[in-house]
Amino acid sequence: MRCSKPLDHEEKEYCMDCRKHSHAYECGFAAFLYRGEMQESLMRFKYGGRQEYGYFYAKVLAEAAGTFLEKACPDVLLPVPIHRLKFLKRGYNQAEILADQLSKLWKLPVNTTCLKRIRHTKAQKNLSPRERRKNLRAAFQICEAVTWKSVMLVDDIYTTGSTIDAIAELLKEAGVERVYFVTVCIGMGES
Repeated sequence: MRCSKPLDHEEKEYCMDCRKHSHAYECGFAAFLYRGEMQESLMRFKYGGRQEYGYFYAKVLAEAAGTFLEKACPDVLLPVPIHRLKFLKRGYNQAEILADQLSKLWKLPVNTTCLKRIRHTKAQKNLSPRERRKNLRAAFQICEAVTWKSVMLVDDIYTTGSTIDAIAELLKEAGVERVYFVTVCIGMGES
């Protein structure tokens, strides 16, 4: 009901992570679980230069998240930014590729200048949930006036929600009323 992670019991509305931690965003949607072939595919997209995967992922997200999109009714799509050093090394931002493709399919504007990652942080994948939150403090900045009421953050993977939460907090401080997110994959949750 909140982050889109699978539930440990059918009668529950929230996953274990959402029951344990509050989030700055309203809710989100993920198309796949981050495991097996999807994990391998996403790694090729993110680190292997397979930018063309973005079209497939966006098409699946656009179809699967139709009802979610109607509920969120965002004014704009905002890709999660990567630090300029990662951009120089990788050559692209996978979240921006997804947002550009979703923009075409959903007929929504995408903004790539509002958010900036100003701190080069450690890779999140090897950190605990607490370390992830600490790692992202002051990592992002809003670079222009924000006039949107509802935004949709776009990223490739959601694990603990630390990145989405850090950006959602900033956006809400700037006046955004509702923050939603879509990701290709979502982790199973904390152990």
